[in-house]
Amino acid sequence: MIHVTDKYAIRVDKFQYTSGLIVKNKKGEEHLTDCRYFSKLTNAFKDIAERKVKDTLSDSDMSLKEAVETIDSIYSEFDKKMDEVWASITHVDKRMY
Repeated sequence: MIHVTDKYAIRVDKFQYTSGLIVKNKKGEEHLTDCRYFSKLTNAFKDIAERKVKDTLSDSDMSLKEAVETIDSIYSEFDKKMDEVWASITHVDKRMY
C-alpha cells in the first residue's frame, strides 16, 4: 500500500490502482474503504488530491478567496509530490502511468 497522506492510500494489484480511506481493524491491520478504481497510478493520485480538497473545504467556513487559495495550495502540494516521483523514476514512460 502506498501511503499518500495520513488519511488516504493507494493499493496496487495486477489489474488496477485502488485509492481509498485508510482504516485499521482491531488487529491493527490497515485496509482501504470508500474505494475508487483506476487503470493509471496518476489518476488514483489525482483522486486523492481531489478528496483532500473536498475534506478541507467541507470542514471549513471560509471566503471564496480563501477557498481558492486552499485549493491551489493542496494541488501545488500534490504536484510537488508527483514531480518527486517522476524525478526518481527516469527510466519509465510517464504516459503509462
